[in-house]
Amino acid sequence: MKGRILGMACFAILLAGAVGAQTKVSGTVVCAKPDVVGTQEVGDHPGHTLTLTKGTCSWSKPMEIEGAKTKDDTDAGFTEATATRMNGSGFVVGTLDSGDKMFVSVHDSTPIKDGKPGETSGAWTFTGGTGKIKGIKGKGTYKGTGSADGSITFDVEGEYSMPAPAAPKAAKPKS
Repeated sequence: MKGRILGMACFAILLAGAVGAQTKVSGTVVCAKPDVVGTQEVGDHPGHTLTLTKGTCSWSKPMEIEGAKTKDDTDAGFTEATATRMNGSGFVVGTLDSGDKMFVSVHDSTPIKDGKPGETSGAWTFTGGTGKIKGIKGKGTYKGTGSADGSITFDVEGEYSMPAPAAPKAAKPKS
């Protein structure tokens, strides 16, 4: 009896580990210079601004998620800038080559020295998905380097997990 309970406990632990298993991902995405939707001077210090942007990105080294590869993204973001730092928050809608969508929240910071931005570093979190990646959970980090044309190349890494498949419904007994 003790052996049976121990065996069932071990099986339960293994199952729990499989359900929560994380799959590591990494890739490189290139984002074109974003379109500025609007900028507002705060007025408390020279150069303190708030800006809303919208942009597009394409994956030069795609991440693989559940057998599909990341293809392109659209993003909308909000940036607060001062003379020494930019802090940004935004949302990304990414399209996989399968047609499924991933939804991602991003937060980053970029130092500014002599009026020029340095390397951007940030964190991302999956907030959802469609199709095969519906229910995706995960998070990671990224680093970005800007180019003279205003584009930014981001190296992305992190991990994700998918919800456990739903258990099949038991057949109703016949009366």
